[in-house]
Amino acid sequence: MNESQLNKLNDIKNLAYSIYTELRDLEKSTEEDELSQIKSAYAKQNFVILDTEITGLHDGEVIEIAIVDHLGNTLMNQRIKPHNGIPADSYAIHGISEDDVNDCPYFEDVVTLIKGHLAGKDVIVYNATYDRKMLHRSAEHAGIPKINWKSFSNWICAMEAFSPIFGEWNSKYGNFRWQKLTTASDYYKVKIENAHSALGDCLMTLGVVQGMVNDKGDPFESRYNAMD
Repeated sequence: MNESQLNKLNDIKNLAYSIYTELRDLEKSTEEDELSQIKSAYAKQNFVILDTEITGLHDGEVIEIAIVDHLGNTLMNQRIKPHNGIPADSYAIHGISEDDVNDCPYFEDVVTLIKGHLAGKDVIVYNATYDRKMLHRSAEHAGIPKINWKSFSNWICAMEAFSPIFGEWNSKYGNFRWQKLTTASDYYKVKIENAHSALGDCLMTLGVVQGMVNDKGDPFESRYNAMD
């Protein structure tokens, strides 16, 4: 390799590192923002925790939804009858059968109640984007308009806040790997109970939120500095 080629290679390496650091800083800013939002919401005590169980990962419907307040009081714990049945692989995860929801209301029958519990609240969810997606999918299957949930409530992702705290770096994508709720619960010694039920997952998420708020360490600097 001649000198000109070496110079080009160095230029490419410098550019790649520059892009990497910009993406890393953007990732850090996003994750810090999620954690700061959680701490702010916890201080205001005006938040709810939401969780859902679904019929499928990509085009599923919500078949169970739970909402608890900042003290863990149950505001909603409702099973929902889907329009398209419950596949066996989904049943294997959450144990909710079609017989269990046969006499339950459809999504369109409870959506107004859901909105009422979320309006004006900070809504903390473990994987917030995904749960909103499933609410949108449920509206599609029900044949009703999608709801802009973020227009009347502030959604905060506990999973994105926790990932840098756990600190498992994904060098391929240049970010911290998302962790399961059970992993976060185990990290903060939250009792893992009734996992994969909407109410059980709500209460575990609340425990994880309390753990993050009370964690006095700096989850960011040491881990991000280690990436350099």
